[in-house]
Amino acid sequence: MREYNDYVQTTKEYLKHYHEFKVAIDNMNDEIEAEEKMLSIEPSAPTPKYGDDTGGGRSELTPAEAEAAKRIAIQEGIERKRLEVERIERAIRKVDRALDALPGQDRQLVEGYYFERKSWKELSIDHFMTEKWARVATGKAVKKMAGMIFGFFPEQQSLFVFFE
Repeated sequence: MREYNDYVQTTKEYLKHYHEFKVAIDNMNDEIEAEEKMLSIEPSAPTPKYGDDTGGGRSELTPAEAEAAKRIAIQEGIERKRLEVERIERAIRKVDRALDALPGQDRQLVEGYYFERKSWKELSIDHFMTEKWARVATGKAVKKMAGMIFGFFPEQQSLFVFFE
């Protein structure tokens, strides 16, 4: 079972790799397009082989079967890539929705730190706060985002039990 901190950590990873995810999607979509073009080309008819050469090293598949197996492998690769693109796009949409729901300054802090790669000092100057408060406020904003992305979590239980 995943713990609260796991969700926060996963949200941080989504934010850290947000731009790389978008590039990966574009690259995978290019690969899918190229592989679909390869599949659209009609396979050439195999050349018949004559003779009873039974020398070693021959494939068990006929040329037509080998071509069909190759095309099936390409189609399976395309499907795997499509599923991966869908998975990454779903994560990006979750991050986008959570960012949109954050109040202005929280969103600016998160985007400044994770997307613009600003230092805590730069963020503190931009938002007229101390570096420590910039870190704390950004951490709280990321926790809010984790709640929005993965569902709200029950508060951690108190370690102290008071008896009446």
